[in-house]
Amino acid sequence: MKKALAAIILTLAAGAGYLLWSPAAPAEDLMFGDDSVYQRHVGKPANVKFTALDGGEVDMSKLKGKVVLFDFWATWCGPCMQALPHVKGAYDKYHDRGFEIVGFSFDVDRAALEGALKAHKIAWPQFFDGTGRGNRFGEQFGIRHYPSMWLVDKRGIVRYISAGRDLEKKIETLLAETEGGSMTQSGPASFLEKAREVVASVKGRVMSSESPAEDVKADTVTNGGLSSAEPVKEPGRMESVYLKGIVGSSSRPVAMLDAEGRSYTLSPGEEIRVRIGHGLLPVRCESIGSDRVIITSAGGSVRRELVLSPSALTAR
Repeated sequence: MKKALAAIILTLAAGAGYLLWSPAAPAEDLMFGDDSVYQRHVGKPANVKFTALDGGEVDMSKLKGKVVLFDFWATWCGPCMQALPHVKGAYDKYHDRGFEIVGFSFDVDRAALEGALKAHKIAWPQFFDGTGRGNRFGEQFGIRHYPSMWLVDKRGIVRYISAGRDLEKKIETLLAETEGGSMTQSGPASFLEKAREVVASVKGRVMSSESPAEDVKADTVTNGGLSSAEPVKEPGRMESVYLKGIVGSSSRPVAMLDAEGRSYTLSPGEEIRVRIGHGLLPVRCESIGSDRVIITSAGGSVRRELVLSPSALTAR
């Protein structure tokens, strides 16, 4: 136990010294609540290397000195396509100043992707392997919703994980830094988070060496960026789930759901868990039509039909 406490003290002392030279910055204002799941990547190297769709090589180690936007997207994603003009505008404005974009396509239809790139005159490289949501970089970075946009600084370090909000302001901030510039995401908040992780880790080791630990069955939820061991406390609150849109093709439709401000995507036959109040609600997609989605819960005993609003239909 004494060794464990000593480890905690040494860690906190190192952190205190870290705070003396690393300037603090406010937490990033997230565009989507689900973006919070990406926080663990902030401050870490963005190790990416692949052959792009056009045959060119993309290697982040060779992009040092550049500010790079990672755009995780797909042509079947309505919000992605809506954001495209904004992203392209930023590229046109800042490219000559050292701003680059690397696209990670979650498409399965290569022709659809190539058609969109041509139609919108997208010049930046694209990763494409045809696996859709099984995209290997999506797995590497834990991408859970689309679009997801990250900004990487001149040193190749992930700095922003919700770059869609205030994109140009964030680009300006990173372009103004030198390659040895400080990290805006470093500071008391990130340090305290790391300290909590260390304390939890040490506590776990102490418990395992001194007393038997009670088994805990965790319920990990990947869609929507949730990870929780909480039981489903409110299984009947299906009325809290709304339909925001239907994207994709007629053969591969995807429903965009909202539950208490959190966004989720769901395909026919897929089941996810959404956060409702203090619990998690299992939701299964039974079918997706042109303007409505059938979802069930509680093993299929609770059924609800979600219909697109007139305004959403008009927007389509």
